[in-house]
Amino acid sequence: MDDLVNPSTGPDGTYSPWLGKCHLLCRTADVTADCAQDVANVDAETVAECETVIAVWASDRREFDERLSDYLNGQGWRLIWSDQVAPAIDWMANGVVNRTAIDLARAVHTSRLVAHGPVIPLKEGLVPLSDDAFLRVERRDGIVPLDSQFGTWPRKTVPDDLYSFLFGMAENEVGDNNNDVADDKYLGTYAILDAAKIVNTTELLAVSGLEYRCLFKGDAYDDLKGVAPYIVALKEDNAFTRNLFTSAGAPWHLWPKEAGIYIRSAATLDDLWAHFRKFTKISDEQGKWYFLRFWDGMFFDYLAAHPAGPFPARFFSNISSILHFSATGRMIRIAPGEGEQPSTPDFMQFFRDFVAEQKRERFVDRAVSFLGARYGDDQGDGQKVQPDREMVSEYYATARSMKMTSELSAIKTIEAQYLIARAGSRLEEIDTAGIDNFENLSDAHRADALLELASRLTGD
Repeated sequence: MDDLVNPSTGPDGTYSPWLGKCHLLCRTADVTADCAQDVANVDAETVAECETVIAVWASDRREFDERLSDYLNGQGWRLIWSDQVAPAIDWMANGVVNRTAIDLARAVHTSRLVAHGPVIPLKEGLVPLSDDAFLRVERRDGIVPLDSQFGTWPRKTVPDDLYSFLFGMAENEVGDNNNDVADDKYLGTYAILDAAKIVNTTELLAVSGLEYRCLFKGDAYDDLKGVAPYIVALKEDNAFTRNLFTSAGAPWHLWPKEAGIYIRSAATLDDLWAHFRKFTKISDEQGKWYFLRFWDGMFFDYLAAHPAGPFPARFFSNISSILHFSATGRMIRIAPGEGEQPSTPDFMQFFRDFVAEQKRERFVDRAVSFLGARYGDDQGDGQKVQPDREMVSEYYATARSMKMTSELSAIKTIEAQYLIARAGSRLEEIDTAGIDNFENLSDAHRADALLELASRLTGD
């Protein structure tokens, strides 16, 4: 790995290849040639949701983002999000190793600032490319939460990088966009917080000095108030507000919890309470009702990935902007555009599919880390090489096809396949006839039996 990069020193620091996994919207004409048959007969003004690895010659994360943005704009592509962004050496040390990444890292230099790998569609189906997306999405990385501010006066309520978004006058956010936000009204700042992520939520809010209400009422409130969503009118120079943006190790420092979303609006708390209560449960096309956790980061990821919709009907009424912050320092800000929100009655189907895909991807990531930690070869620097993610994804699909419904049975079946592959065989080649009543066992017992059989066959 030592010969992977050849850093050079520039006026702004040491330059080297940086790598990132990027989720894009790309025109069908730009999709990897291997996939051309899937999109050959589609209109040129369509795009596929794609994934690729991109290398950038940069000195830091900010420069990576700037050069990546310039490059994507030149390609006519849109970035949905980027992940695992790090210098190439760190990328490899963390176990994200493949031939394409190594080749890309070696391809960038002072004369070639950006290079991308194969552009692979993430799923079947294409979406129209349009500049008329209803939502405007802004991303920023590197947000640093407040520390304890011991000995500091005056104490900050939010990090400097977030002040204008949360408590600024935000004149540019207020306009005639038919979202019921009047030009001459002051924008308040609100949070919708998940009590399931905050210990003693009701007690903390009761002594906060802030106005708040639970989005549940009646029996739902009585039964679920400890894990319910609460809307809170935030104020500057307030201890509870400050704790939302502080990470200094204390239990009441809530930044690491990713406890909710933040809203700028000219509406009152009571008006927003009545508005958002309509979306705690939502029905699909068949009239089946679902709880919708719109205060969760998953819903926010969906909005950022689908700026043209579909959305819950009239969800963005009374809203100037919505923000979400991750514990890793990423901010995503979403603001409704001008005009009426598009009519999108099929939202639940799209959202369910999105959630299922995200859960699958996150589970595969955890499986890769688990296998790497248990079986990966030591690189000599305390890090272990992790297995190929595509291979683990295939193992996951096999586990689901075998009706391994629980996460525990799925991970054990993945582990069994991994061990069997290390021995030079495949799962379908293994004779399960020696396992008593295998087909009639529960998924948990079948997974245990497969893992035991694989361990015996391989000696692990």
